[in-house]
Amino acid sequence: MLDAVGKHVSSWDDSGSRLVVDAGSLVQSAACPRCTCSSSRLHGRYRRRVADCPSFDQAVTLAVEVRRFKCVNPGCPRRTFSERVETLVAAGQRRTLRLVEAMRSLGYALGGEAAAQLAACLGMRVSGPTVLRDLRRAGCPLPTTVPVVIGIDDWAMARGHRYGTIVVDLERHLPIELLAGRDAATVVTWLKEQPAVKVIARDRSGAYADAARTAAPDAQQVADRWHLLANLRDAFERLLLRCPGKLKEAARQATETLQLEAIPAETPTEPADVVPTELPLKACQRQSNARRECRLARYEEAVRRHRAGESIRAIGQAMNLDRCTVRSFVHADAFPERAQRAPASSLLRKTVAAR
Repeated sequence: MLDAVGKHVSSWDDSGSRLVVDAGSLVQSAACPRCTCSSSRLHGRYRRRVADCPSFDQAVTLAVEVRRFKCVNPGCPRRTFSERVETLVAAGQRRTLRLVEAMRSLGYALGGEAAAQLAACLGMRVSGPTVLRDLRRAGCPLPTTVPVVIGIDDWAMARGHRYGTIVVDLERHLPIELLAGRDAATVVTWLKEQPAVKVIARDRSGAYADAARTAAPDAQQVADRWHLLANLRDAFERLLLRCPGKLKEAARQATETLQLEAIPAETPTEPADVVPTELPLKACQRQSNARRECRLARYEEAVRRHRAGESIRAIGQAMNLDRCTVRSFVHADAFPERAQRAPASSLLRKTVAAR
């Protein structure tokens, strides 16, 4: 790499936390970048310190000698110029091209902060914003193939304020376009320029569905994997909300069966006439019971109103309840009890369990 730009390693110093390699110059002449006239008249020299790829997890710095020459063309407006080392490091940069390429590969694969954390473990110190700036400077490579199976979804430029549309080539697993809006007109304009699209994976948004029907009527529309799982989850939750009583009874029977199996056969049972004494309730238990009675009253009132013919929205407005809460009340076959919170594990319990 150094030989390609006329440099050679003259010395190095690894006494500190960083390996510093001193690279001298063997260049005797160079061409002026303005008039392309070659000159061998040496004007001066300076050291250019650039970071290179780490060696055995140790950061490396190249102290490259760069020579300046006088332009021999009297008509050239430039009096002096420096020799070019673009194959080693770009103009105005402090990292070699191979180090920039390595960081850029991490950025394309992981993003900003994740790439910076992994680069630090590999001996390349860089910040997340620097990785993102380099990715923006490099841009995305132009697609070499025509997209056939694509995925369309929205993404947030500024969450809650500005949104756009991202288009991904699902066969190559690479983003191919970022659109400024997420309305149907924006997507239609882009889809009309892609006649080879055959399959469009999208979310449940009506705007994307209308755009696909308008611009690509022959393309097959499918739901993406995430929304298929989301639909399955929503259906499963609605099913469970309709039968909380049966679930509680099944859990109680399973618990009793496990307890009976755990009791040894020779363990004597208590006499049937012995009645266990009930302990007085604590303050937190009394408050929990009071809150349950309040929830039970709301549940019964919501069910009564729904049976009387009121809509879920009207019930929510009248009782100051969310529509999702009212819907769960009216679709349940019994009062939905709240799940018991599992006791939090403490350091003492962990120590006892370890012993």
